[in-house]
Amino acid sequence: VNGNIVRLDLPVRLVYEQVWRPSLPERVLARGPSQLPPMVVIYRLQGLDGEATEPIVEELRDEEEEVDLEEELAMTALMSESEGMSVLLQRVREMDALP
Repeated sequence: VNGNIVRLDLPVRLVYEQVWRPSLPERVLARGPSQLPPMVVIYRLQGLDGEATEPIVEELRDEEEEVDLEEELAMTALMSESEGMSVLLQRVREMDALP
């Protein structure tokens, strides 16, 4: 993808956002998300064409997965203050009672 060798276990969404999209010219990005070209992926079999000289992308950070501990603590406190936990447990009991 974009002249890089990308590990196969990386999420496609992250490869698209962090490897492919930054390679697109600004004029193409200005068209809007629905008008962007598809991500081009070239598969290469290891060892058939000599040693790989392209950069290897081994890991990507998922910004959405990072959790702010202070925010999480605030949400937990809110659940206990507003009887949110009892409502949640009641819903679980109702789901268990379904046939």
